[in-house]
Order: sequence, then structure tokens, then C-alpha cells
Amino acid sequence: MASYDHPLRRLLERIPLPRVLHVHRLARQLARLRRKGRTAELLARFGHLWDHPVDGPHISPYLADCLLQTAEPDLERVRTLIAAPCAQTEFADYWYCRAHVHHRLGQYSEALSAYARVISDAAFRPWTLPLALSLASSHAAEPASVAFLQELCRFPETRPVALFHLGADAELGGSLPTHSVRSVLSAQDGVSRGHGDWRSLGDPAAIRLACFKPDGTPAPDRITMTYEPYVAELVSATVVSGSSLVHVGDSTIVSDLLADWELAKFVCFRGDPTVMALREGGALVRRIVPTERIAEGVNLCGMSSSHFGHWFAEYLPRLRHFIRNPRFAEVPIIVDEGMPASHYEFLRSLVPNRQHLLPRGASLLVDRLWVAPTINFFPPALQ
Repeated sequence: MASYDHPLRRLLERIPLPRVLHVHRLARQLARLRRKGRTAELLARFGHLWDHPVDGPHISPYLADCLLQTAEPDLERVRTLIAAPCAQTEFADYWYCRAHVHHRLGQYSEALSAYARVISDAAFRPWTLPLALSLASSHAAEPASVAFLQELCRFPETRPVALFHLGADAELGGSLPTHSVRSVLSAQDGVSRGHGDWRSLGDPAAIRLACFKPDGTPAPDRITMTYEPYVAELVSATVVSGSSLVHVGDSTIVSDLLADWELAKFVCFRGDPTVMALREGGALVRRIVPTERIAEGVNLCGMSSSHFGHWFAEYLPRLRHFIRNPRFAEVPIIVDEGMPASHYEFLRSLVPNRQHLLPRGASLLVDRLWVAPTINFFPPALQ
């Protein structure tokens, strides 16, 4: 029967159906092709129907989404397709395509309205929610964002995140005892609030970046500036294995990466074991209960410490700041357990410090935690 499957399916597709069944079958075909990445086939088979009085409204978002994935998309046609009236359907793939196209075109209100239709499908929720939340939080004052977040409050698993982005922290505190809302500060601001000591190590340095044209020929170099070099010693700070955030006091997180929201809003923290949601100046995080305590330590833990590219370019360069302290060799370096063996060997080849391995999932209270900046903006991942 398998050898006749394709011709038989083609034959069945030509059998006239009542309009409702025809539209449902059409939606399934479009969704199947899009999910398999067969955008060229989708455009070839259905592109001529975009202005069809019955099929057009159902097909236009799929065609627009596929056109945006071509090398040189015809944006005018994309805008025309997406401007067509919405079909009366609850098919999640349809609304996802509309949301994605509106999002790419910068039509934020329309995108959020479409995302609100997608999240009603539990199967779509986990992988569309980060996109929609990022959009809603970056346009928090718009009515469409508020309406979208209120829609999220309907679902138990997304209600805490929605309340957090709506600023309903008091209501959130009673409904989610395992998490807390913390403010986000840079290391320098954290010290200014009484969380430790700060020592500047000079002015930012200029880095020359070699640039190339698409054809591989050299382009003029560009210059970027590093972060201001410093070493901060944070008092009573908690480090969590696999997390890039440092918890200080009862309500604060120290993170240079998240302190500047203009950049932080693009950072993806889905791999961090403590983070549930982020907004400007704040984070919804898991409540941390330290499992051990040491007097002093240098922090080289983080979300991407197991990846060589990050270990080599994000973590190890901090040592150049730490070694300028004459006491540095006496202080243990806190590192994540479970990294590749070469990471620990690389660290030992550079500095003689004892390594304090923090098991995955564990948290460590450090009376005085040394922290230093990365070279410049270096997110674990982008969204």
C-alpha cells in the first residue's frame, strides 16, 4: 500500500468536499509542509490561490511566512498578503504564521493579537511563549500587550509570568511561594547600595574588529570598546551552579548583562535554572536556599560555562582583572561541576588557585564573592 500512498493522496485531494471539510484539509496540508520546511513546495502548490475568495484568507499567512524565508522576500507582496481579512479559524498554525509575519514586519499590536490565539493551544505554548513575552515586555505600555498578558492569566502554567509582566507583584507573591521577584542591578550599582566593595581598574580599552564583505574580501576594520575593567567583592552573595546571576540580599540580583535593558531585552535565559521571566529592572526567579557556604571565592560559574567558545572568550578573560589583586592566588575559584575536563585543565594552566566545584543544581553562599566583567556584551544566547 505504501507505493500507492502518494498518488492516492493526490487523488483524494481532488475530490470536491463541503467548504468546512475542504478548508480543514487545506489547513492540514499547509501546516504539514511548513513544519517540514518545504516552503518552496508550499509556494509552488498554493501561491496562485492567495486571492481566491474562499481559500485566500486561509492561505495568505502561510504564503507570507514562506516568502519571508526566501533570500530576497517581496515585502510589498508580504504586506498585501497579511493585510487580507483574517479567516474564521482556530487552527493554531494559521495564527502562528500571522503572528510571525506581523512580528517580522514590526506590527506589534497585530502580532500580539495573533499570539493570543496561538497560546490557547497547549502544544504551541512552550515554543511561542518566549517570542510573545519578549514582544509584550518590550511594548508593555500598549493596550495589546496588556490584553495579551491578561489572556495568559487564564492558564495556570503561564499565570505567574503574566502577573509578573503586568506588575502585579503583590498578587504574584501569594500565588507562587517557590519564586520571588528581584530587582536587577549592575555590579557597580549593587556596591553603591551597600552590597560590597568596588575597585575600578582603569578606562575601557579599544578593540579592533576585522571585518569582511559577503564575498570574503576585507572590509574596513571597526572599533568597539570593552566594558570598564573592575573587580567587585560582593557581601553575602549566593551563586547557583549553571546560572549567570548572583543573588545578594533578600531582593537583588547582580548582573551587568541584564542591567542595561536596551541590550538585555534580547538576551535569552531559558537555559538558566533560576530564571522564570525577565522585565526591565526585574526578574522572576526561583527562591534559592544555599546548600553550602565558604568565606571567599572567585566566581566563574555561569549558564554557558560548559561551552568552549564561552569558556575561552567569556569566562577566562576575567582572570586578567582578578590577578591584579595580590591576594588572588589565595582565593578559590568557584566553577561548575560537569564541564569538559579540558576546561579545568585550561584554568589550571593559567592560575594556581584551588578550584571549588559546585555540583549541578547546588547553590553556594559566599561571604565575599569576587566578580569581574566580560570583555563586552556577551550573552549566553539571543532571542
